[in-house]
Amino acid sequence: MKSTKPKLIKKRNKVITPAREWTKEAFESYREYQIRYTKENYRTFALRLNREKDADLIDWFESQENFADYIRELGRKDMEKKKNRK
Repeated sequence: MKSTKPKLIKKRNKVITPAREWTKEAFESYREYQIRYTKENYRTFALRLNREKDADLIDWFESQENFADYIRELGRKDMEKKKNRK
């Protein structure tokens, strides 16, 4: 999947995104806020798969409409299954 990040255009002391024009200071302040908020409210998990040995998994994961939602649902189903075993 390709990233859909907006392209940033830098002109003199301004940063222009598709949504609005920012002063450089305002843009940097907002980026710092975004980074801080993300660190405080999110957790990232990485998964590394071998292109040859795990080709079937890679194909399956890439076919999912939303990988994060798929993993969440899979984890919750497993949690529920294990809770019901006890």
